[in-house]
Amino acid sequence: MASAALADTTGPEALSDWLARQGLNQREGAVRLGLHWTMLNHILRRRNSPSLTLALHIERQTGIPVREWDATHVDKRTYAGKRTGRKR
Repeated sequence: MASAALADTTGPEALSDWLARQGLNQREGAVRLGLHWTMLNHILRRRNSPSLTLALHIERQTGIPVREWDATHVDKRTYAGKRTGRKR
């Protein structure tokens, strides 16, 4: 039933709602989620997108489905390798 209530929200909105329901401020929520408070703030303000791994972690901790973090809110990039140096 919780997912039906979240159906019309985005990941950041659902996460903000979860914090409110839990009675947590951002610092307390970050501790509960195992994140640095600035990371949580950046996600909520849409400054940063969570990686797919982080979105899965948030789902396990809050019940907010990964699908709530649409393509604009989840950084799904994969990196083939490290950058070897700068071009001069």
